[in-house]
Amino acid sequence: MVTKTKISWEKNFREQLAGTMARAECRRLCDVAGGSSECFDAVFALMFDADRQVAWHAAWVCEQASRRSPWLFTRQAVERVLDLAATTPLAGVQRLTLAMLLRLGLPDEMPVAFINRCFECMMSPRSPVAVQVQSMKLLHELARREPAFREELRVCLEAADIDCYTTGYRTARRKVLADIGKMA
Repeated sequence: MVTKTKISWEKNFREQLAGTMARAECRRLCDVAGGSSECFDAVFALMFDADRQVAWHAAWVCEQASRRSPWLFTRQAVERVLDLAATTPLAGVQRLTLAMLLRLGLPDEMPVAFINRCFECMMSPRSPVAVQVQSMKLLHELARREPAFREELRVCLEAADIDCYTTGYRTARRKVLADIGKMA
């Protein structure tokens, strides 16, 4: 059931998120959203908004909330973040949702679509480096949990033409490969 208060919070937050936002404004909205689950739910819902600016700013506030108030993220919220990370066409929202998942932890059941999307983003030189590296780190976390998955990740990373990637990607790749080698 949608309450009148929730609708007013969403409208208020949407107006604030639609404009230009500085880091201080993001922190302030994070403090307000972290004050109650109703406020948090209102901001969280705006990550799925059709307006790119609103969605990106809402994801930024929620990413900050994942640092400060991780208890606000229910299992259902984490699953929705996982789905958004796998389906959003917005690189900024994807980067922020992947950061949330790294901080909050992966659910026990991982959708194949999400895993495939992480592989695609990790290997695509067109993906932003932050998305590539965060995808790699999430796949690395999955490989820690699922020993059978380690070999697939290792082979994929070793097959990458590292000349196509940034120094940040190559550094993360080297660390992940070294850790996988220690697990064997």
